[in-house]
Amino acid sequence: MDKHNSSELLNSDFSLSKNASSDSLDSDSKSSSLNSKHGQDSPHVVGDIQVLDGEMVMGSARDVTYLCPYNGPCRGVLKVTNYQIHFRPTDVSAQQGILSVPLGVVSRIEKVGGATSKGENSYGIEVFCKDMRNLRFAHRQENHSRRGIFEKLQQLAFPLSHRLSLFAFSYSESFPEEGWHVYDPIAELRRMGVNNDMWHITRINDKYEVCDSYPAIWAVPAAANDDLLRAVAAFRSRGRIPVLSWIHPSSQATITRCSQPLVGFKNLNKLDMVYYGMVYYGMVYYGMVYYGMVYYGMVYYGMVYYGMVYYGMVYYGMVYYGMVYYGMVYYGMVYILWHGVSGKRSREDERYIQLIMDANAQAHKLFIMDARPSANAIANKAKGGGYESEDAYQNAELVFLDIHNIHVMRESLRKLKELCFPQIDQTRWFSGIEASCWLKHIKCILAGAVRIVDKVENHKTSVLVHCSDGWDRTAQLTALAMLMLDPYYRTLRGFEVLIEKEWLSFGHKFQLRIGHGDERHSDADRSPVFLQWVDCVWQLQQQFPTAFEFNERLLITIIDHLYSCRFGTFLFNTERERVKEEVKTKTMSLWSYINTNQELYLNPLYWGPSSLNPTNNQIPYARPQQVLVPVASLRLIKLWKALYCRWNPTMRQQDPIYQRTRELVALRAQLEAAVAAAAGEHAARSQRLALTPPRVSSPLHHTLV
Repeated sequence: MDKHNSSELLNSDFSLSKNASSDSLDSDSKSSSLNSKHGQDSPHVVGDIQVLDGEMVMGSARDVTYLCPYNGPCRGVLKVTNYQIHFRPTDVSAQQGILSVPLGVVSRIEKVGGATSKGENSYGIEVFCKDMRNLRFAHRQENHSRRGIFEKLQQLAFPLSHRLSLFAFSYSESFPEEGWHVYDPIAELRRMGVNNDMWHITRINDKYEVCDSYPAIWAVPAAANDDLLRAVAAFRSRGRIPVLSWIHPSSQATITRCSQPLVGFKNLNKLDMVYYGMVYYGMVYYGMVYYGMVYYGMVYYGMVYYGMVYYGMVYYGMVYYGMVYYGMVYYGMVYILWHGVSGKRSREDERYIQLIMDANAQAHKLFIMDARPSANAIANKAKGGGYESEDAYQNAELVFLDIHNIHVMRESLRKLKELCFPQIDQTRWFSGIEASCWLKHIKCILAGAVRIVDKVENHKTSVLVHCSDGWDRTAQLTALAMLMLDPYYRTLRGFEVLIEKEWLSFGHKFQLRIGHGDERHSDADRSPVFLQWVDCVWQLQQQFPTAFEFNERLLITIIDHLYSCRFGTFLFNTERERVKEEVKTKTMSLWSYINTNQELYLNPLYWGPSSLNPTNNQIPYARPQQVLVPVASLRLIKLWKALYCRWNPTMRQQDPIYQRTRELVALRAQLEAAVAAAAGEHAARSQRLALTPPRVSSPLHHTLV
């Protein structure tokens, strides 16, 4: 298979035209393999289906109809492997309609229709996917094929729920690039100048006993001994103490990360706790749900029936709720907080925070960026958590960034999916985007990261970042701020290091948030936290198109394999679990594939140091050419249509942008080679001239007459 074929991603769908499909990220049958360019371990053909090394066909059904929401019904053969759902039309002229979907993308599977169902295509299976699309296959009842396919899909799409292993542990392709060697925590800390007088590397967690969700290696203040670290861990949620993420090379201002302190309420009795819980959930949770229902009804249905009939009851309910229930609940909470319900304190934690502050000699203040809305942080005190009191933490300023929790984000993405798939209602496109609040959430995350960058870069002040447990919103903020501050992370290899460091090693719960191999699709722990962060990176690329060595294609590839379970990179929740499951020896790294095919992911407009130069793989830790400070405004933040709307042919970009990008990358490489050759020729010529002795001319003799 040629290089163009190998460049396409693993997902495909029906296309409007050959041109549109051949260059889209989800293009055609070529995309199902994700071949590597070296070719020696390329997928092989079993029957009429290309399979990867370790992939096996587990079931098939003929005379199945794929109900494409755009091009209509298409009859063909449906096959299920231990990696993918594969559909091939029987009509040779419709071969562009080959469909290949990794089973890891599947969220849930439902049967459609029953024995008494009548009508064409009313009996079959519907597959709901995590990547913003659904697939529906109609079966003929007389063929009795649905039950077998359904059971195979349930078993293979959710292997962990059926005591089977994920496909990554069967996948055996080899790559010339070893992705597991991309991130070395010691090398990365030394790149930033650690160990030094103020910060040092500790291995106190090498057996994951102090904090089971943290990496084995940390950087902490040099003055902090092991006893102090253990005492601080006891006062932080899940033992996630403040540790170093990034240090400014000149000012020594730092970004540190942790979880919330276990402040709680010091003098609260059980009756107060029960009442406070009722108050919070009454005012915040119930209030949000109620108000959301009321607002939705008034805004979207108020102009029609509800505006005249239901409006009076809703309005009266809102007035009554606002004046009676809300007033009583609100003042009840204020009464509790106002009457001196203090939180617990930890002298060790306060001392440790002071050490972080003292490590930066250029500032005598520390900013604590709490990612949560203040109401959520206050509510966590009732559950034993909370936030740092400025009375207890001297010279520290607490700032709430108002980023909502995982449940709000999950609901926001659900609304966005309803807007983008299967059909787009042109009349409510903009209002639907606004109602989903997705771009608003992206703006809040970007704005929070900008505030961190401002304090570190412009005010030379250290910043401590946390949310509740420190593995969701905290990772979004620290990784985004580091991307803005340090150009190394904007290179291809540096970006991989950033993900390994801030997301994987520090214990973002990928297994719980994505639900790899788990059939519990309604699990409350599911949430698009990492997807949101990648969206924020894409927003940065839009505002700074020359600042990133990698292109949009890399981001979409990462998102696709976040779900696919083909590689071991995003499996499990913590470094400890990956070590226990021997992920590095039993699975392949996504970075192996990407770095083997790196020319597919390069940005031809990039202007900066490269991480791919074989003579200089380590970029020196120097001051950035520029610190990226994006405008976190809805005026500039866009919907990422190439990701969220890519299954809709009417939303695909007509210009073959990815083909043009490849051509520009190749042209740039030719020009750089020509410049290098010209520079070498010039240097050689200068050297020859320097070695050539000057000519001595004979003196002129003048004869006097």
